[in-house]
Amino acid sequence: MPLYTIDELIGTADDVIARWRDRLDGLELFMLRHHGNSVSAEKDNIVRSTGNDEFGIGIRAVSDGKLGFSYCTDPGTIDAAVDSAISLSRLGPEVSDPFRPSSETDVPDLFDNRTSEIGVEELRDTVQSLIDGAKGIDSEVIVTSGGASAFVEEIVIANTAGPAVSHKGTYASVGLGTLYKSDPPATGFDGTVSRRADADAAELAERAVEMARMSMDPVKDKGGARTIVLRHSALSDILEFTLYPALIGGTALKGNSIFSERIGHSIGSEVLTITDVQDMPGGCGASPFDDEGMASRRLPLIEKGVLKAYLHDQGSAQEHGEESTASAKRSERWSSSRSFRAPPAPRTRNVFVDGTVDDVVAEVDDGIFVVAVMGAHTSNPVSGDFSLNTNIAFKIEKGEITDALRPMMIAGNITDVLNGTSMVGSDHHFHAGSMSAVGGYLPSIVVDGLNVTS
Repeated sequence: MPLYTIDELIGTADDVIARWRDRLDGLELFMLRHHGNSVSAEKDNIVRSTGNDEFGIGIRAVSDGKLGFSYCTDPGTIDAAVDSAISLSRLGPEVSDPFRPSSETDVPDLFDNRTSEIGVEELRDTVQSLIDGAKGIDSEVIVTSGGASAFVEEIVIANTAGPAVSHKGTYASVGLGTLYKSDPPATGFDGTVSRRADADAAELAERAVEMARMSMDPVKDKGGARTIVLRHSALSDILEFTLYPALIGGTALKGNSIFSERIGHSIGSEVLTITDVQDMPGGCGASPFDDEGMASRRLPLIEKGVLKAYLHDQGSAQEHGEESTASAKRSERWSSSRSFRAPPAPRTRNVFVDGTVDDVVAEVDDGIFVVAVMGAHTSNPVSGDFSLNTNIAFKIEKGEITDALRPMMIAGNITDVLNGTSMVGSDHHFHAGSMSAVGGYLPSIVVDGLNVTS
């Protein structure tokens, strides 16, 4: 389709809203364009280069007090898609005040012009630098996976309650997986996500190779209740499938969350403060507004262990007599990408965990450093129970990382993690959700008393 400018999209949206305003109880258009490039590598070679340019419009229409949803991929078919949403509204939920006037917060550093102009060739050079960097450190190491991407996301939201809002942001990611054919195989990885393409390929390759080297000759841990340092990457996976789903307002207020009826109560350690900083400058999950056009803000979730809020979009807020927390996000099931094909739902957007300790590993006398976990997606979001396998973990002795450890199982509940947190690091990294549209700027934490089976 043609590369419509933001102003042209706003003009189209305003025309559609004007045409339908007097024929419906309410109408909303969510316009999304996603365009950019990615390059990936496997087995020491670049294997794929792809370009992406996707555009679509999510449409919510309220007719006779009921809400219907549809979408289209061509501005020329919007009216037909509105008709479809009206037809589907007969089966939709009843709503009395569907849309609010859009507003926005000024959030700097979400768009980088250079990143927006990166093409396939530059990404190929980056990935080749990752491969060459790893092989230059040690010719025996195998690059099992790697990649780089840069893309632009443009959003326009317009509804019958007020003027349209728009936003344009850039995203860049670089990652590398490494392997030594030892017995058992030793693996390592490193990667970054950011609003700008500023990753140092040489440093990233060095870290990935060093992790694989450190993973050689693993030993068996003694197991039992242990002090665990969850690296930010492992923490991200655990929170994505346990804490975040449990804080969804509609779930919690219907009694289907481990944290139902817990607002104002302690659910974790006093050292734990978690905030959804939706307006963080440069935040990978930050934006001027949520996916319903509600202005972004700082949303305290847990303060010194006390639960402060559930997540609401406009629909769940209206259903339960609450106010929206600007937590609307549009994504399809098991996808971490924003999508025009899905209606909004409450999600965390840019979670920040306050941290004060420079090096949490140095503060642990006897414990385990868990770099990555597998199986977090099998966690029970209602009970908070999880059973995870570690695929990269190390022994901590007197504040130093020593032996690599054989794969282990960590079993427990999200309350064990929250209540057992004794220290929070300051080594924050941006992470996107692995299978859901959540984001965070997360540190490593120390959790006491997690049960380990070797």
